[in-house]
Amino acid sequence: MDKLRIDRERVADKGVEVLCVHGPLDRSTVEQFTETLQQVFDQNVFKVVLDLSDVEYISSAGIGALVAALMNAQQNHGDIVLIHPKPKVLELFGLVEMFHFAADSAAATALF
Repeated sequence: MDKLRIDRERVADKGVEVLCVHGPLDRSTVEQFTETLQQVFDQNVFKVVLDLSDVEYISSAGIGALVAALMNAQQNHGDIVLIHPKPKVLELFGLVEMFHFAADSAAATALF
């Protein structure tokens, strides 16, 4: 079973949480991913940057978690910005139209 690691960093002056995701977002890891995002939302932080540079695979379960998180963030006047996603991952699921993208966390934070 593949492992998932999520590193968190708060950009306090912007009210933004940067999550660096390491590993696949699939059926075996989606619960951990969802719980981490919920912890962020529970702190009333709805501006989230997801660094996906170390994510090689996203299953339909992972896509569902991403979309649910995006909807939650937007319903609370926030957003989710993706940085460094693998093009093959995004094209496969059509995420290009749904999420905002930035080159790095500084550019992503500036979008809020």
